[in-house]
Amino acid sequence: MAFISFFSIRAFANTNTTSSDSFGTKQYKSVMIYCKDTVESIAEGNYGFGFTSVDKMADEIRSINHIAPDDELIPGNYIVVPYFKAASGF
Repeated sequence: MAFISFFSIRAFANTNTTSSDSFGTKQYKSVMIYCKDTVESIAEGNYGFGFTSVDKMADEIRSINHIAPDDELIPGNYIVVPYFKAASGF
């Protein structure tokens, strides 16, 4: 799990946009893990437009952070969470 923390801090420092579509621009933020957090609860708490479901967002969070479905999150570490910045006119 130390890799997750290192990866997240590095990704937090580089928050350049990576893609754009009709919803806006996909960006990334670093989120601290608290006791009893799961990838699903973090996805639900950060869910917004641009994602078709909380499950799809949770899958993307796992992929970005290299988290297996059975991995436990360690409180105090950070993970990278995607979000969309609304395009002009929205």
